[in-house]
Amino acid sequence: QARSVQRALTICLEQLRRLHEEGIDAETLQSTKNFIRGQYPTTLETLDQIAGLACDLEFYGAGPQMINTYLDKLDALTVAEVNRVAQAYFPHDKLAFVFAGPAKKLRKLVEVYGPLEELKMNSPGFYRRA
Repeated sequence: QARSVQRALTICLEQLRRLHEEGIDAETLQSTKNFIRGQYPTTLETLDQIAGLACDLEFYGAGPQMINTYLDKLDALTVAEVNRVAQAYFPHDKLAFVFAGPAKKLRKLVEVYGPLEELKMNSPGFYRRA
C-alpha cells in the first residue's frame, strides 16, 4: 500500500508540472464545465442539501444567491482566468504533503521528493503547524 502512495504522489506532481508548463486548454475547460454542470443538480436534490450549501456559501461570503448564479459564473470562466488562478493557488515550489501510515515504509518512498518533517499526532503543536 505504501507503493501506491508513491505512485499517487508521482502522478500528482506530474499533473502539477503539466498545469504550470502547459496550462489548461479550451477543450479541457469545456469538458470540466460540462462535468460540473451535470453534477451540480444532484447536489441540490433535498432541502438538507440546499440548506447546507446556502450555509456554506454564507460562511464563505458568497451569499445564498450564488446557488442561482453558479452555473452562469461557471460558463463565464475563461481559459486565461483558470490558468492565472492555477498559477497563483497551486504553486509548484511551495508544496506540503501529509502522509499517515507506517512511517518507516513511507519515509523511504517519499524522501526523494524533498525534505521531510515527521510528527507524531501527540507532538506539541501538531494541530497548529503551518
